[in-house]
Amino acid sequence: MRAGRILRAVVPALAAIAAGCTGNGVTAAPGNREPRPSVNAEIMPSIPTLSDSGKTLPGKVTLNANPRRNTEAKKLVTYLLELVSRSYVDPIDWDRLFTACERKLEERYGPASRGNNASTASDRKGKTATTLIAEAVDRYVPDDSAPSRSANVAAACAQGVVALLDTHSAFIDQEEFQDLQTGPRATAALGVELQDRKTYFGVVRAFPGTPASQAGIRAGDRVVAVDGKPVAGATTLQVTKLLRGSPGSRVVITLSRNEVEPAIDVVLTRQTITIQNIHHKQLDSGLLLLRIDAFNQDAVGAVANALQEDFQAASPAATGIILDLRDNAGGLLTSVVGVAAAFLGGDSIVARTKGRGRDSDMELRASPRYYVRGERGDPNANLPLQSKTLPMVVLVNGRTASGAEILAAALRDQGRAFVLGTPTFKLGTIQTILPLPMQSALKLTTSRVYRPNGRPINEGVVPDVALKNQERTPDFADASDPYLAEATRMLRPR
Repeated sequence: MRAGRILRAVVPALAAIAAGCTGNGVTAAPGNREPRPSVNAEIMPSIPTLSDSGKTLPGKVTLNANPRRNTEAKKLVTYLLELVSRSYVDPIDWDRLFTACERKLEERYGPASRGNNASTASDRKGKTATTLIAEAVDRYVPDDSAPSRSANVAAACAQGVVALLDTHSAFIDQEEFQDLQTGPRATAALGVELQDRKTYFGVVRAFPGTPASQAGIRAGDRVVAVDGKPVAGATTLQVTKLLRGSPGSRVVITLSRNEVEPAIDVVLTRQTITIQNIHHKQLDSGLLLLRIDAFNQDAVGAVANALQEDFQAASPAATGIILDLRDNAGGLLTSVVGVAAAFLGGDSIVARTKGRGRDSDMELRASPRYYVRGERGDPNANLPLQSKTLPMVVLVNGRTASGAEILAAALRDQGRAFVLGTPTFKLGTIQTILPLPMQSALKLTTSRVYRPNGRPINEGVVPDVALKNQERTPDFADASDPYLAEATRMLRPR
């Protein structure tokens, strides 16, 4: 791994959608700002050099159809198709990508709007990739069309391409990309965490005290529309934009409880929301309880501070650690590694990644060089040795996903902790955000993640001690929580 060059994030299937929330899968953009909404990947600093049929493209892409027309749109489509064909986690034929682009354009604009038929195999023979793309874009942008038509054609082509890919890959248009880098204009939302299920967005949880929880929205509900607009096929960013708005403004969410009951409309009032991701407490038994809800860019420091505070205040002395990763959907890969380093000694392997693109194959270890960024020091430097030696139990459930699965697997495989609960979500892929021309970007799945024992995270983590699946109690450190009670029993001194 070339530390600090391209830092990716393990993408969760779950996306926190709450203004002011440092929610799951938060992205660290250049300059270490924390943009919202989250897209669960990190941004490459510049557009990479690409190749065309094995030949390096010049700095300015040569376009063989009318070079004076739609230049930026042609560049965008050229880079997009090349990035996908070269760096997507699974091999995908360039011709298939180009066909998807043309079909989307025909679906969007119809054959009559472009004057010529889509290209055939014979049309493509002997032509370079850039020529084919240029001709396709020109066919759909008449000379007298508005300036925005070129950008819309490029975006439609991009949407056709990403439809062939996994649900975590997405095209990010100019407005969405600006939000990622500077933060969204809207400042309020609802406090609900959603999971993209293609035809709807499933509710993972409604945070206590937020408009969503006060309206009775609960885990398992299915959001099918926002203000009358269906969410089927929408991206997480698009749904986030629908849910956000000015403080005090209203939004109507259409949701269903199951496949049988009719959908209902719920009217919510947006509020400014701040959600705490790290919770900790010293239990009466001398055990330290730590719950992590998301691995954002501040997670490593927050976890280290919580452990230091609890170890210093422990009376009697701490006897064990309970790490609660239930309902944690993941986040930044660097933060996952940093939190793992708080509990693992030396150069222990946390995870390995494998992909097709440059820098996709990495071995991540519990060492500062894998998670300390810039000139900031190691947040774990002053942790007592006890954080790496005390008996430990990790709590997981079916919504423990992605980065949280990586952490649980690393602690389990390295013999550092027992895992208690139910099998995890089974999600272990990495996304990278790749800038494109026209101030847009591509979020692309570039790697898969593997445990220290060599097995893929996509197989999930099977607990050492299995418990019945049930909802996590809403209150932190609830004495009636059966998972917590069992962990306490396991760590009680014999």
